[in-house]
Amino acid sequence: MSSTGKLTLEQARALLHADDSPYATSRVSIEGAEFLAFRHAPRNLAALYAGSARHDGRVMLVYDEERYRVEDVRRRVGNLAHHLVHELGVSCGDRIALAMRNYPEWCFAYAAATSIGAVIVPLNAWWTGPELRYGVQDSSAKLLIADQERCERLQPHLAELGVTALVARPSGDLPAGVRAIAPLLEGDWPLPAVDVRPDDDATIMYTSGSTGSPKGVVTTHRAVISAVFTWEALALARLMPELPEDKLAQVKAWLRGGAQALSSSPLQLPQSAMLITLPLFHVTGCNVQFLPAFRNGRKMVMMYRWDPERALELIEREKVTDFSGVPTMSWELVNSPDFARRDTSSLR
Repeated sequence: MSSTGKLTLEQARALLHADDSPYATSRVSIEGAEFLAFRHAPRNLAALYAGSARHDGRVMLVYDEERYRVEDVRRRVGNLAHHLVHELGVSCGDRIALAMRNYPEWCFAYAAATSIGAVIVPLNAWWTGPELRYGVQDSSAKLLIADQERCERLQPHLAELGVTALVARPSGDLPAGVRAIAPLLEGDWPLPAVDVRPDDDATIMYTSGSTGSPKGVVTTHRAVISAVFTWEALALARLMPELPEDKLAQVKAWLRGGAQALSSSPLQLPQSAMLITLPLFHVTGCNVQFLPAFRNGRKMVMMYRWDPERALELIEREKVTDFSGVPTMSWELVNSPDFARRDTSSLR
């Protein structure tokens, strides 16, 4: 303890990574190299999603007037995963390209694909048709899941690419060979049982290509989950020195619970709400903002596009607690003509 009687950050980190902690680490050998890994992390992303059941009843996704509870999200993920396996023939290791702006369907598709061991390939939604074609072809994608705008950009290339296409939120008739994804999200199908190993590939995310063609960066289930757990442990380490003595004692007792502690929470905190302003195809939008919601039960408030006045409206309406973006976005918020009349007191 420090001279003030409070826990230091270093002491908090030591408690978090003690042998009996849910965040305990150990060295593992992966393809001949040694890495530090979370000992009690879920085996794969499907297990990570399943753990969200303790937050059932909470709203997880908000888009315009649409609201999806945690169990609504898992049900749609299970339904889509069922159709991917049993109707579209997707197998473990197959690549699925995901070309879409920040819609709820982006989240459903990502979780469904990774639940069954398929490798999700989130493509930059700002790419042109030829750039999207490159991503689909370079990743050897078997299936394309896109919104209408991205599908239209790729339409001249679909026959050449030989991929099946599913489209979210179509605004008109779909061309031959292209299907709407909405019917595949309905029903009550169980998630297909697929044995996905920790070091199986989970995603391929592309670099910016500033020195040539974009390069596909492969990430495994273990690596993605490690990112989620790292952010979670960092947040708890920073919180612990600020806790009053009784709450700190609760956290310390919880930390001695090992793997079993991961299914509960040491603090009864109100639900947080994050305004999603960054693209989900980016590692920050996906691994820092989206995936942790399955662990912490956070509400994600999604926007069609960045607009400071709309952002202020959503912050007030949804009691947004967290906002992450580039400095220009913060500048636009505080300089908006609506800033003074909107209640932003929920932001922390």
